[in-house]
Amino acid sequence: MKNKRKILITLALCALIIIYGSYFIKNQKKLAIEQFRTSEKQLIKEIKQEASENPSHSLVESTQDDSDMFLMVPTDSQATMIKDVQEDMAKLADSLIKNKDKATPTKTVLSAKVKNTQQNVTFYEYEKKQYDWSKEKKKWEESTQPLKEKTLINQLTGNKLTLGDIFINQQNLSKLSRNIQEELLAAAKDSKKDIEKILALPQLLATQTDFTYGDSKITIPFHQKNAYINTYTINYEQVGRFLNPDFISSHYLKETPIETVVPQSKVVALTFDDGPSDKTTPAILAILKKKKTPATFFMLGQQVEKFPDLVKTIADDGHELANHSYSHPKLTDLSIEDARQQINRTQAAIFKASGVLPEYVRPPYGSFNYETAVAIGLPLINWSVDSLDWKTKDSKKIDTEIKTTIGADSIILMHDIHQETADALEKLITDLQKDGYRFVTISDLLQTTPKPLTVYYSSTNRQDIPNQ
Repeated sequence: MKNKRKILITLALCALIIIYGSYFIKNQKKLAIEQFRTSEKQLIKEIKQEASENPSHSLVESTQDDSDMFLMVPTDSQATMIKDVQEDMAKLADSLIKNKDKATPTKTVLSAKVKNTQQNVTFYEYEKKQYDWSKEKKKWEESTQPLKEKTLINQLTGNKLTLGDIFINQQNLSKLSRNIQEELLAAAKDSKKDIEKILALPQLLATQTDFTYGDSKITIPFHQKNAYINTYTINYEQVGRFLNPDFISSHYLKETPIETVVPQSKVVALTFDDGPSDKTTPAILAILKKKKTPATFFMLGQQVEKFPDLVKTIADDGHELANHSYSHPKLTDLSIEDARQQINRTQAAIFKASGVLPEYVRPPYGSFNYETAVAIGLPLINWSVDSLDWKTKDSKKIDTEIKTTIGADSIILMHDIHQETADALEKLITDLQKDGYRFVTISDLLQTTPKPLTVYYSSTNRQDIPNQ
């Protein structure tokens, strides 16, 4: 009986201890939560107070997963938040929240500070001040960390600094892209093996804002997977004629030579499209050699891959090699990437066959717009005289069409895939030479340095392609 009573008493005491313990724990948790909330309110109050004392910034708040983010966004002279800085800070904040320890309550203050000011450019660098709640110490633990991200603002526009700001326009950037290709090919141990990767590097675009901008150079990253190079540095001393004096010291600037086109009487360029063809191109080459007449061949990449030896022969005979796309689609009907692939595949094929990287593109059907011209990145060559050999398939009509429409500095369109063209060629050259005409390549006809985003119809008829 006594033992039973002891057991009951023991059980009762245990129950009381459990009840009290449970109450104590709940009470402690409640106190801890109250203490956390009180401390949290005080911290937020202090953050907002500090923000209110900084008139050159506006405070933007966001809450996600028990984490508060406070963005101290700089403002302009009208107290308006600088849009591009605000957007970059918002992206950075999202990244920080995504990567944080979600088990720990956190308050983060992200601030943008002016690091330095270069010629018409303001540099904003970012700092993260983070407060993590320590349950053990029952207080917020503060840490400060500078971040690697930067935003560069063009003071003249109030927007992000772009490559187009520094290098004036897309035309200059397309030239630089070509220069980079040539430099990398010259330095490559096996250029024919590396050509595809070099051509696949992203183009330099006027809208691009992802780069490192310095006093004497600019470094451009290539984020493409398995890129041939990860970064490329452009030293201002090497590209002085492309630089904008609004942003670059006059020490590096160079005047662009003024090039003039001297009208030439009866100097014309024969051009052949859609080849090479093993059936007709050899005959055309034989006639050109016999008549000592240079020409320019706008080749299809798929034909180049079929007849690489013929491409090499064309180059060895002193003719100019140019690009006419890979499979002759209307480039304006394609996506920008597909249009670029049409050009790059052909560039690579011609380079592998001949060691020549073409300087010109003739878009199929003569069709282009600004977007495709940017994707191509090279001067466009159309024509002023169409032989209509593709339509008439008649050697006499081909001869008549050219002779009745030819001008002093014409670019003549023919195709080296038609037998009728080969049949008409020798007599045509002979008659035109007797009439005082001289034949040259496209490069010799143009006289001046050809420009990307420009279409040439003759040496005196050239048009810049506007961004509409």
